[in-house]
Amino acid sequence: MQNDNFFLTIALTRHGGKTYVRAARRSGAGEPRIGVTVAERPITVSGPFRFRISAHGGRYDLAYSVRKAWVTLAANVDATNLSTDKAGGFVGTMIGPFAQGPR
Repeated sequence: MQNDNFFLTIALTRHGGKTYVRAARRSGAGEPRIGVTVAERPITVSGPFRFRISAHGGRYDLAYSVRKAWVTLAANVDATNLSTDKAGGFVGTMIGPFAQGPR
């Protein structure tokens, strides 16, 4: 088992020349490597950008802020795919910032 088979993300992405905020999750090798999109919204970013993840047991709310107001991208998202019970063992769940540039 590889730990990256299970994830929940909220990220800025670019495709088709546009910027999007995207939430995705992956519950194992049977799903696409980039995960299944939970929610996606086109946005214009000019200045600071923030993410917020609020956990409520096995459910998460994912939000972002372009300026000061928080916008919920996805609410009550099932995050039990990150548990050892669902994954069948230790998954090494981490919550924190991640950045990746062009390859």
